[in-house]
Amino acid sequence: MVRVAPSAVMRAMVGVTALLLVGACGVSAGAGSAPRGAARGTVTGRLVREGGPIGPGGKQPGEHPLPGQVRFTAAGRHPVQVTIGTSGRFSVRLLPGRYTVVGRSPDLELRGRKGWRSCSEPQHVTVRAGQVRKITVVCVVP
Repeated sequence: MVRVAPSAVMRAMVGVTALLLVGACGVSAGAGSAPRGAARGTVTGRLVREGGPIGPGGKQPGEHPLPGQVRFTAAGRHPVQVTIGTSGRFSVRLLPGRYTVVGRSPDLELRGRKGWRSCSEPQHVTVRAGQVRKITVVCVVP
């Protein structure tokens, strides 16, 4: 029978526990995702329509809120899509980075394109942890 000093057993247990904790922290979250609790920033804004037929008195219509979706795409990450109601307003929390943003609306049907049909020109927004950025995604109607 081999006798081991209690202090040696405790050191071994602490070492094994430390290895298990380090291994658990090193688990890969995969491309496009983030570890829980990762710092994020917020983007708020509106999806709107500009333009359209000239109104009474020859006036161009102003901005009009649109329902639909806004998509945020950053290199190496899965796109994030936000669904928007009739108010046209949205808010989304994103990991820090530079995103390309486009919008679409069922109120503006685009023909001849396959897949996700954007009615807006792409724009860019840089998200920083703990900060709020405001944008307006504009779909221009001739």
